[in-house]
Amino acid sequence: MLGQRENRKLLGESGGQIFLPLLLYVLCSRGIQAAFSFLLPQELYYCHPAAFLGLENLLLFPLFFCIFYCRDSKALPCRTKRKENGENLQFLCRRGKTIILILGASVCLSRGLNLLLTLSRLGQRFPAYERVTGAVYAEPLWVQLLVTVAAAPLMEELLMRGIVYRRMKRQTGNPRLAVVGSAVIFGVFHGNLVQGVYAFFLGLLFAWLLEECQELWAPVLSHGAVNAAALLFNRYSLLSQVPPWQQPAMLSFLTAALLLVGYGFLRWIPGSLRPPS
Repeated sequence: MLGQRENRKLLGESGGQIFLPLLLYVLCSRGIQAAFSFLLPQELYYCHPAAFLGLENLLLFPLFFCIFYCRDSKALPCRTKRKENGENLQFLCRRGKTIILILGASVCLSRGLNLLLTLSRLGQRFPAYERVTGAVYAEPLWVQLLVTVAAAPLMEELLMRGIVYRRMKRQTGNPRLAVVGSAVIFGVFHGNLVQGVYAFFLGLLFAWLLEECQELWAPVLSHGAVNAAALLFNRYSLLSQVPPWQQPAMLSFLTAALLLVGYGFLRWIPGSLRPPS
């Protein structure tokens, strides 16, 4: 009986370590949204939800950075030795190669996954996804880029990978379980099925990158690249010029090609992190 109580206590403490930052994020974001709606003209606030979401993330970032720095940053081991402090040319070359591979993998895999969801017609069955993306794309391009390429990746990766994933890994002692668990939470946080499925698979990618690189810049860079590619492909897509009867075959080919190329980039990332023997 005593052992069961201790196990429940440990389970409660572990769950609190993981979910308290999420609860704090929800409460703070709701408080900021309430302040915006009370202080600002209604037509201004409700006509620019994406812009105020970006501002909300920027306001929350210092708080969660302090939590991460004080409680979680020490869990990130230093991967490079003292001599590889940015002045070593070989280190800089490897780092540049890693960045290129992360960008390539992120863009190809995210676009391939997006096209796969388009082929499934999941977005047509759940219109909430269209409303969310419509609110983002209604803003000027510079606002879209600031919100989705800078503010959202910084805040979301700090919370989801820097804090939640790291704590889940530390509490469970199982990196694979932490990767999947943090990806599930990341998907649920997006609020609708289409974005949830998309975010789940991207959450797997972001957590894997953090585990491989052991530095938070890797998932932040990947997240920013994913969102930038989504904005630019949506704005300058050439698929609308393809005849409708050819679109399914074209989408199927592009989906397979992008996923294969993205997987190839992904396979090269671990090798780019290792110093030459």
